[in-house]
Amino acid sequence: MTTSTSKPAPTESGESRAAESPAGQRISPPGEERRTGSPSSLPARLTWPAGLLRGPADLLDFLLPLWVGTQWGLSPALVGLLMAAEATTSLIGRPLAGMLVDRGRPATVAATGAALYALSFAGYALTPHPAGLFAAAAVGGVGGALAWVALRAMVAASAEERGRAFSELVSVEGTGTWIAFVAGLSVLQQVDYRGVFAGCAAACAVGAMLLARSGGRAGSMPVSGGQQRVVLSAAVRKLRPLLGVVVVTAAAEAGVGLLMLLHLQRGFGLDVGAIAAAFLPGFVVYTFAPPYLNRGVQRFGRVPVLTAALACSAIFAAGLAFAPNPWVISAMWIMAAFAWAAALPIQQAVVAEAAPTMPGKAMALYETAALVGVLIGSGVLGALYGLRHGWVIGCVFIAAGLLIATVLAPAALKRTGHANGRGVGAVSDRPDPARTAPAGSTGSAAPTEPRGLSAPGEPAGSWESHDETVSPDVQLGAAGAVSGQQERVPEKGARFDASNYLFHVAVWLIAQVGLGIAGYSWPLEALFGGPHDANWLWNDSGHWLLNVDRIWTAVLVLDTLYTLTRWALSRMRRHRDGRRAG
Repeated sequence: MTTSTSKPAPTESGESRAAESPAGQRISPPGEERRTGSPSSLPARLTWPAGLLRGPADLLDFLLPLWVGTQWGLSPALVGLLMAAEATTSLIGRPLAGMLVDRGRPATVAATGAALYALSFAGYALTPHPAGLFAAAAVGGVGGALAWVALRAMVAASAEERGRAFSELVSVEGTGTWIAFVAGLSVLQQVDYRGVFAGCAAACAVGAMLLARSGGRAGSMPVSGGQQRVVLSAAVRKLRPLLGVVVVTAAAEAGVGLLMLLHLQRGFGLDVGAIAAAFLPGFVVYTFAPPYLNRGVQRFGRVPVLTAALACSAIFAAGLAFAPNPWVISAMWIMAAFAWAAALPIQQAVVAEAAPTMPGKAMALYETAALVGVLIGSGVLGALYGLRHGWVIGCVFIAAGLLIATVLAPAALKRTGHANGRGVGAVSDRPDPARTAPAGSTGSAAPTEPRGLSAPGEPAGSWESHDETVSPDVQLGAAGAVSGQQERVPEKGARFDASNYLFHVAVWLIAQVGLGIAGYSWPLEALFGGPHDANWLWNDSGHWLLNVDRIWTAVLVLDTLYTLTRWALSRMRRHRDGRRAG
């Protein structure tokens, strides 16, 4: 492995001595990290592609079984085979995607996957024969493997604070999901399923073009194949228990989704639009919750937050078994979404940190484990639902699995060496001046040139090529040492960051334009379409899009109050700090 080289900031005499990892790497002390300023997070060039790809993918998972069952007349067995075809090619393709990412340009790999996604959707939209469905599913599986492994690897290698970056990635993906649901289902009756799939193909094609233009350097830092195998083998050994927790989490998320779809359709007789309305608030949670929940990770650490998230999700899964109506089911789904919005970024960040020099292979491990969980959850829970009292049995089964994961999660995190990590700090093997200075010196000699995984101003795990190499044991030692560092936080008195809230407002305003044209904007109807009674305002506004927009508007109001409160507290802290400094 080769490492980055850059000029270090000069040190002053008497500066606190930096800690060293067991491998001899220097780690910036917490005070030094805070002086570096605000951290990097999700690269802007990946925001739109992530949303454009995730939305159509989740919408397809929702619509495809309904479409092929009702309009194509496929038996449940053939529907299962169709879903298995996509899952099988994706499962095979993910390790290959990891190797391609680490050997070539990751943006090219991601763009190729997005293009295959677009081709798959075009196949669904145009195929005249059931055989074309299976071909489209196979192509989509390969495309998903390439796109998601490469995109997550780009996030892992571009962000200094992987926890924050992956929480923002989950947020962007959640935004893409609910926008795709609202847009696709609102025009489903007018353009039919094929028209919706054609729109999804266009969105993926745009995502492919954006990824192709996003750039990206060569994959992993050039090390010998033997060294890569040693590093990857050690990372897999450390990650194996956590990957088991990933499997359980993915199985629970997929299983809850499938049980809800089946129960709302068969148990309550809801149509496609009403089922989507029950799911939609949970998808909105994925949009705004992850960045806020990541602040809890910064404050309390990964182990408490992940453990609490899994425990809460188990409670909500068990509560689903006794939900009397779709409203309570939707509320439980919202609570579970909050829990998973906290857990998923932690899992992704820890896997990325376990093998920082091979982000492609690391994220291939994560994506493979997640897909295995989806297959297990969908298969087992689908079979359990067919039993007598299958809804209750399935919910209790999910809750039991999550409780086991809750017990195992702390030990699994600690085994990775990143249990206490709240982010990624600057790592270098710059010698301590007090140790390297000649006898009799003051210790203020010019520092030597650093060599490490990441220079203080460079993203961790950078894909840039360099001249020097570090042995695999040093790589793992440095990666493990990083885990103990706190995430960089802005200086006291830093300006309040309202970017997440402003993005929420912008998306809401754009959606209101489209909903207003269609006649389903709840604020416009409330202001200009009245009079309306209290039941319309608070409980049932008629069309499902109006109800969804009512809930979203209420969420925006709460987000506005929360943001204003934080802004006021921030101003009070700045004023207080300014008076103390004066």
